[in-house]
Amino acid sequence: MVIRTLECSSCEVRVEGRIPLSNLSRLPPDLREFAELYLLAGGSLKALAQQLGVSYPLVRNRLDRIIAALTAMRDEKHAARMDILDDLETGVIDAEEAARKLRRLPESSFPPSPES
Repeated sequence: MVIRTLECSSCEVRVEGRIPLSNLSRLPPDLREFAELYLLAGGSLKALAQQLGVSYPLVRNRLDRIIAALTAMRDEKHAARMDILDDLETGVIDAEEAARKLRRLPESSFPPSPES
Protein backbone atom coordinates (compact mmCIF):
# COMPACT_ATOMS: atom_id res chain seq x y z
CA MET A 1 0.00 0.00 0.00
CA VAL A 2 1.27 3.47 -0.87
CA ILE A 3 -0.03 6.86 0.22
CA ARG A 4 -0.43 9.28 -2.71
CA THR A 5 -1.23 12.55 -0.90
CA LEU A 6 -0.43 14.09 2.48
CA GLU A 7 -2.18 17.31 3.43
CA CYS A 8 -1.89 19.59 6.46
CA SER A 9 -5.36 20.54 7.69
CA SER A 10 -4.17 23.77 9.30
CA CYS A 11 -1.87 25.29 6.66
CA GLU A 12 -3.21 23.37 3.64
CA VAL A 13 0.24 22.37 2.42
CA ARG A 14 -0.09 19.31 0.21
CA VAL A 15 2.56 16.74 -0.73
CA GLU A 16 1.85 14.33 -3.57
CA GLY A 17 3.80 11.33 -4.79
CA ARG A 18 4.50 7.73 -3.85
CA ILE A 19 4.72 7.81 -0.07
CA PRO A 20 5.25 4.25 1.23
CA LEU A 21 3.93 3.16 4.60
CA SER A 22 6.53 2.32 7.21
CA ASN A 23 6.78 -1.27 8.35
CA LEU A 24 5.50 -0.27 11.79
CA SER A 25 2.40 1.30 10.28
CA ARG A 26 1.74 -1.93 8.38
CA LEU A 27 1.47 -3.94 11.62
CA PRO A 28 -2.01 -4.94 12.81
CA PRO A 29 -3.54 -2.30 15.13
CA ASP A 30 -3.01 -4.35 18.30
CA LEU A 31 0.70 -4.82 17.58
CA ARG A 32 1.13 -1.14 16.64
CA GLU A 33 -0.44 -0.13 19.94
CA PHE A 34 1.77 -2.56 21.84
CA ALA A 35 4.89 -1.21 20.08
CA GLU A 36 3.92 2.32 21.12
CA LEU A 37 3.34 1.26 24.74
CA TYR A 38 6.65 -0.62 24.74
CA LEU A 39 8.52 2.48 23.55
CA LEU A 40 6.72 4.69 26.07
CA ALA A 41 7.76 2.23 28.79
CA GLY A 42 11.37 2.91 27.83
CA GLY A 43 11.76 -0.51 26.20
CA SER A 44 11.24 -2.27 29.51
CA LEU A 45 9.13 -5.40 29.21
CA LYS A 46 9.02 -5.70 32.99
CA ALA A 47 7.66 -2.17 33.37
CA LEU A 48 5.17 -2.72 30.57
CA ALA A 49 3.92 -5.97 32.10
CA GLN A 50 3.38 -4.16 35.42
CA GLN A 51 1.66 -1.25 33.69
CA LEU A 52 -0.70 -3.57 31.81
CA GLY A 53 -1.19 -5.91 34.75
CA VAL A 54 -0.12 -8.98 32.76
CA SER A 55 2.72 -11.46 32.97
CA TYR A 56 6.20 -10.87 31.62
CA PRO A 57 5.95 -13.93 29.27
CA LEU A 58 2.79 -12.46 27.76
CA VAL A 59 4.46 -9.16 26.86
CA ARG A 60 7.59 -11.00 25.67
CA ASN A 61 5.42 -13.12 23.38
CA ARG A 62 3.77 -10.00 21.95
CA LEU A 63 7.17 -8.39 21.32
CA ASP A 64 8.33 -11.59 19.60
CA ARG A 65 5.27 -11.36 17.30
CA ILE A 66 6.23 -7.81 16.36
CA ILE A 67 9.83 -8.81 15.69
CA ALA A 68 8.69 -11.74 13.52
CA ALA A 69 6.30 -9.54 11.53
CA LEU A 70 8.90 -6.80 10.94
CA THR A 71 11.53 -9.37 9.97
CA ALA A 72 9.14 -10.94 7.47
CA MET A 73 8.38 -7.53 5.92
CA ARG A 74 12.09 -6.71 5.61
CA ASP A 75 12.84 -10.12 4.11
CA GLU A 76 9.96 -9.72 1.64
CA LYS A 77 11.26 -6.36 0.46
CA HIS A 78 14.82 -7.64 0.18
CA ALA A 79 13.61 -10.68 -1.80
CA ALA A 80 11.73 -8.42 -4.23
CA ARG A 81 14.92 -6.42 -4.89
CA MET A 82 16.95 -9.60 -5.36
CA ASP A 83 14.34 -11.00 -7.80
CA ILE A 84 14.69 -7.89 -9.95
CA LEU A 85 18.49 -8.13 -9.92
CA ASP A 86 18.32 -11.86 -10.76
CA ASP A 87 16.02 -11.10 -13.71
CA LEU A 88 18.49 -8.47 -14.90
CA GLU A 89 21.44 -10.85 -14.55
CA THR A 90 19.71 -13.65 -16.48
CA GLY A 91 18.49 -11.33 -19.25
CA VAL A 92 14.79 -11.63 -18.44
CA ILE A 93 14.66 -7.82 -18.20
CA ASP A 94 17.00 -5.10 -19.41
CA ALA A 95 18.74 -2.45 -17.30
CA GLU A 96 16.06 0.15 -18.01
CA GLU A 97 13.27 -2.16 -16.82
CA ALA A 98 15.30 -3.18 -13.75
CA ALA A 99 15.88 0.47 -12.85
CA ARG A 100 12.17 1.22 -13.27
CA LYS A 101 11.20 -1.71 -11.03
CA LEU A 102 13.81 -0.82 -8.40
CA ARG A 103 12.57 2.78 -8.28
CA ARG A 104 9.03 1.52 -7.56
CA LEU A 105 10.23 -0.38 -4.49
CA PRO A 106 9.96 1.48 -1.18
CA GLU A 107 13.28 3.00 -0.09
CA SER A 108 13.32 0.83 3.01
CA SER A 109 13.61 -2.27 0.81
CA PHE A 110 17.37 -2.00 0.99
CA PRO A 111 18.86 -3.84 3.96
CA PRO A 112 20.82 -1.71 6.43
CA SER A 113 24.52 -1.36 5.92
CA PRO A 114 26.79 -3.36 8.26
CA GLU A 115 27.82 -0.10 9.97
CA SER A 116 24.23 0.65 11.13
